[in-house]
Amino acid sequence: AVAGCGNGSCRVWSLKTADLLHKFTAHRGGVWALQWNFKEGYLASAGDEAVKIWDSNDWTCLFTTPGHAGGLMCMSVNWSESKILGGCGSTSNLQLWNCAADSFSRAKEGVEKTKAEKVAAVKYHGHQDVVPDLAVDWGRSIAVTGGWDATLIVWNLKTGMPTHSHECKFGRVRSLAVDFANSLVWCGSSNGYLHQMDLRS
Repeated sequence: AVAGCGNGSCRVWSLKTADLLHKFTAHRGGVWALQWNFKEGYLASAGDEAVKIWDSNDWTCLFTTPGHAGGLMCMSVNWSESKILGGCGSTSNLQLWNCAADSFSRAKEGVEKTKAEKVAAVKYHGHQDVVPDLAVDWGRSIAVTGGWDATLIVWNLKTGMPTHSHECKFGRVRSLAVDFANSLVWCGSSNGYLHQMDLRS
């Protein structure tokens, strides 16, 4: 298990013994989101102004997204297509990074991996406040984001435009989980309740 900490470090724990196996500095500020690709052995972390991809064999950094204004609080990674969608904590924007095909891969033996990969970044505007959580169906190019502006927004990632939005009468969205097949969203709120919403209504 890997935990992101408020001091910018990541800590790796054994679930069998609860021992701390390793720790490393990942970001300047807190580590707000993690996503582990267990099959390929990669970890993505989001914090300060960047998403970083780590080799979980030795915890070396393989890739860092180029400049982004404001800290990132959430993300989703499409490992097969080298895409990252991140939600910002200060500018209320989303940003999609379309990275070079081998950006997340390990360098081949004897070949130095360049850090000058071409990255196309696209900003999405829709929320009026912090975006603390998101979920993505990469196969259908659909994303759902929740904001402190008490709004859920459904996005078409191909066009970069919202398809529809929903007002959350319970207030700020703190976290979310999405059942894309049935168009249902569960939202964590500031009042301690979970709220189920139907994206079709």
